[in-house]
Amino acid sequence: MKKIFLFITIVLISGLFTSSFAKKSTKKYVYKKYEKFDFEEIKLQGEVAAPGDLSVMTRFQRRFRNRLPYRTSFNPEMRKSLKRIK
Repeated sequence: MKKIFLFITIVLISGLFTSSFAKKSTKKYVYKKYEKFDFEEIKLQGEVAAPGDLSVMTRFQRRFRNRLPYRTSFNPEMRKSLKRIK
């Protein structure tokens, strides 16, 4: 009885997989191979509202002091972390 049930289950599962793979897509997409824009035909009308010359005033730049100490080596911290792992 178990063998028959197992055989039927295998046949049904294989049938489901083969039917899902057998379906082929009939949709076909065709993309444009080349598209050209002619920018000389495009004409804009209006007035230019931006000034012709931009000037920036110089100002004092403040240099901030780094509050964190400069570290050349992190070996002690790495040793402590290795001791915690052991």
